[in-house]
Amino acid sequence: MLTRILCPVDFSGPSAKALAYAAGLARWHRAELAVLHVQPLQISPLLMVGPYVGPVAPVALSPAERAQLEATLTRFVADEAAGDLRITTALIEDVNVPGSIVSHAESMRADLVVLGTEGHSGFERLMLGSVAERVLRKAACPVVTVPPGAPADRSPASVRHVLCSIDFSDSSTAALESAAAWSAKAGARLTALHVIELPVQASALPEYVSLRDRLIADARDSLDALIPLTLRQSRDFETQVAVGRPGPEILRAAEIHNTDLIVMGVRGRNAIDLAVLGSATQHVVRRAGCPVLTVHPEPPRA
Repeated sequence: MLTRILCPVDFSGPSAKALAYAAGLARWHRAELAVLHVQPLQISPLLMVGPYVGPVAPVALSPAERAQLEATLTRFVADEAAGDLRITTALIEDVNVPGSIVSHAESMRADLVVLGTEGHSGFERLMLGSVAERVLRKAACPVVTVPPGAPADRSPASVRHVLCSIDFSDSSTAALESAAAWSAKAGARLTALHVIELPVQASALPEYVSLRDRLIADARDSLDALIPLTLRQSRDFETQVAVGRPGPEILRAAEIHNTDLIVMGVRGRNAIDLAVLGSATQHVVRRAGCPVLTVHPEPPRA
């Protein structure tokens, strides 16, 4: 059950789609929706004498500029604010936009952050690397990324298929719990997918077929051991094992099932977490045609 949802916006088309999705979630769960705009502070040198550049300081918005931005934010949420949806807005000025989003989520004890992502243009890496992916890695709560290509007519409550990627890490176990809860509330079918990644050179080995089949059998046994019996016995649940690169295989399965939501785990938030987030989660978040829910292995809050 979600009670507090945070949706950061930048007034772009993708963030408008994320706002609509977040509002749908808030109505579905009867939750409070907080809409946040973080205005990046510009850095300006305080002193420049010859080759010397003195200390630098951020340049804050003027009162008139801030009032204008607040009015823009109010207009941006106006359509979603109609009706009985509990919605609040906040405008923050900060040099570190992702850090400010994460701090705001923590201060309001958000249960979920909903973010829009850009498409596959040349600015994709810049946008994702500087905002969405850093929020994914640093936020303690789950994060939903909504791609610009996500169908506009599919609300969170109308989800019919959920795909959960399982790699047997703690984060994927937490992801399975979230996927099961989401699919149960929506009455959706749930598929748990494990992808076996073998070196390309392995396909040339004489024993490749027997090795692949053995690994598939072992993976199915591990899935059976991981998944609760009540879930395994559900007619709306299935497990799948694929062989290949995890990112592309997850996206392929999502396309085959006409998936409405992909759920994945994010393993860590330390100095090497970008590499850990890396290939599979990064690939899926950047290329998915539907929203992606990423989950950390965090214990429930008191």
